[in-house]
Amino acid sequence: MKTTLFGTEIVTSRELPPEDDLSVPTEEVDRKLYTKEITRAKKQYKDLAAEIHNSECFAVMWKDESGECPMQECALRHACKDVYTAVNFPSAFHVPLPSLRAVKDTDVPVPSKKLLGFDVTNRNLKPKKPYKKWKGTGKYTRQGYKAQGRPVDVALSHLLKGLGNPPNTDGVHFTKLAELHTKLGPILINQTASYTALIVNSRPILRWWTNAGSCATIDFAPELYNLITASKLFPKTVAIPQTSKKKLAPCEHRAKLTFGSSTYEEQLAFLGAQIHMAFKNP
Repeated sequence: MKTTLFGTEIVTSRELPPEDDLSVPTEEVDRKLYTKEITRAKKQYKDLAAEIHNSECFAVMWKDESGECPMQECALRHACKDVYTAVNFPSAFHVPLPSLRAVKDTDVPVPSKKLLGFDVTNRNLKPKKPYKKWKGTGKYTRQGYKAQGRPVDVALSHLLKGLGNPPNTDGVHFTKLAELHTKLGPILINQTASYTALIVNSRPILRWWTNAGSCATIDFAPELYNLITASKLFPKTVAIPQTSKKKLAPCEHRAKLTFGSSTYEEQLAFLGAQIHMAFKNP
């Protein structure tokens, strides 16, 4: 895709969806494709069955062009990814068990109920790996944001500088945000490996995506619309795709910034200062 920004032609390999491109599958059609696996999930996750049944975005909206669902605190997150993978990558999800040859008299006896908890596909009947073996070790802990010196990281630092470098919630559960706002002020940020969210009074009003090094996708809420559209940095804004609106709420609009020879230090710092002035008072 070729883009002209401040007189410079920039070539990128990614595109934002056209503003009028609404030719995406509807949630109703997508959900029919997921019906079988959603039914399986209700049986597998019995404690979450009611929430799964009432969730309109379950599995259908796990992943789109922005990446995986950013709702880290959602109780259905693991089950949601499970069903999405089963529908879209069935060969990777359903691994066939190895076939067993006929048991002879000289072989190990067929395991009885007393042998539950052992791997019956192994002739030596070695114990299975302990359940949740890695729990508490940090092996599967989600990695937070780490600046790597890419243009998208440098540009983000300019915006945060203009905002006064707000305190980072650093993975604090959303139910504790109100308490943090009381101690630290109305403006906070929450950073993950994929995006940095600007949170004002427990409401994420902007997400700056850092999953691409040479460009940034910025999702923002209606209260920032006038500031963003007035900025010469963002000549065009589009609506967030219908399939992503639920998980990215309350952000409803999207803009894109591509970096060439500049990371727009002055412009982004000024925009950050404007946002800070607009929301610094509760």
